[in-house]
Amino acid sequence: MVLKVSIAGVRGDVNIGLTPEVIMNMSLAYGTYMKKSRIVIGTDTRPTGEMVKGIVISALLATGCKVLDIGIAPTPVVAYMVKHLNYAGGIIISASHNDIKYNALKLLKRDGIFLDNEEGNQVYDLYVNKKFNLVDHSQISKPEIFNDASKIFVKHLKKYLEEYVDFKAIRKRNFKIIIDAVNGAGSVTNKIFFEELGIENVKYINSQIDKPFPRSPEPIKENLKDVEEILKKENFDISFVQDPDADRLGFFTPKKLFISEELTLPIAIEGILDKLETSVVVNLATSQWNDNIVKNVKKVKVIRVPIGEANVVKRMQKEGSLVGGEGNGGVIFSKFHLGRDSYVGIALILNTLIKKDKTIDELVDEMPFYFIHKEKLGNISFSDETIKTLKETFYKGTYNFIDGVYYFEKGQDPFWFLLRPSNTEPIVRLQVEGKTEKQVKSIVKKIKNCF
Repeated sequence: MVLKVSIAGVRGDVNIGLTPEVIMNMSLAYGTYMKKSRIVIGTDTRPTGEMVKGIVISALLATGCKVLDIGIAPTPVVAYMVKHLNYAGGIIISASHNDIKYNALKLLKRDGIFLDNEEGNQVYDLYVNKKFNLVDHSQISKPEIFNDASKIFVKHLKKYLEEYVDFKAIRKRNFKIIIDAVNGAGSVTNKIFFEELGIENVKYINSQIDKPFPRSPEPIKENLKDVEEILKKENFDISFVQDPDADRLGFFTPKKLFISEELTLPIAIEGILDKLETSVVVNLATSQWNDNIVKNVKKVKVIRVPIGEANVVKRMQKEGSLVGGEGNGGVIFSKFHLGRDSYVGIALILNTLIKKDKTIDELVDEMPFYFIHKEKLGNISFSDETIKTLKETFYKGTYNFIDGVYYFEKGQDPFWFLLRPSNTEPIVRLQVEGKTEKQVKSIVKKIKNCF
């Protein structure tokens, strides 16, 4: 990766691409853009977090901003605290699902929402041209330290969701739960969360903030083989897994173990179908499972937007959506805050188990089968000739070019694929979803032959 600068902030290899100078300049640009406002800062558990945070705070103070440092905290906690305190913005110091050698600055605006394209471009212009507003020494303050953000977050989550989630029944059911925090920021919040929900039978694994990530931290099937071996020896109702900043969520079932992170959002939605009155917003790379879940709910449809949490949130605001998210295990519940949140996901999934009065394996068995292939193709580029060849190869369906190349074909065996450059890595991602593994493998082969 080395370094990737975008409207969402900056991400890269620490001290190689993401150097102290880059961190300082991006933070000065953001602080200048925020015009002496109040900013919340939080990190995940990467060893480089403290170094990065020190530079970020220094730069923000130099631009006259007031800083509240909440320490190690999940991304949803940082985002919610921006909203709760009515601060102008926040910086999340976390490279999320990327490996431990990376770190990042993720930039928030008021209400704990990520900057949109226009706002991000303004910060980027300040960064590139080094148009920084450094204040007089008399306007530089000391950062404040606040250690109770997770407690506030959890109490307020329960309050905002109580109209939609049967917390009394969840407590009475006394689920046996295992949660894997990948030694990330969730390690500091998970116990507070489950205790607030009254769930006592919880086993916490990989929950040591002073230990490195035990594996490649993205919560996808190929990274979770070791966890599956552990769970084969355990007795549990459902097991959850988070990424290092705890905004994404996956789950294991007792019989099938890990199936796909794509199931998180539809299972979360299933328990609140009776509350849905507006569309569910997802990104282009999100499974048809969501369409199947809402297909019988009047006036509710699934709307797909370009990749990026900010795009999902912006459309949710326009539609007045209650719930939305992404197929990577991201659940967004607008009544609480407009950002991906593994804790909202857990509460909604447990609520679905209560409402349906079924086990997680039984719920998964009721879902139609889709085979999903996700692959990183490397740093390749799309030429006009490639697009032409794709159109000649796949011509019975509909194309959408709002973000890469999206193709959907109806019929007895419907399928779709998405080819697009990653927002977080210098690669092109390919995702294909169809009814069978054989069908999907054939489509993947045809796509690759177009390059």
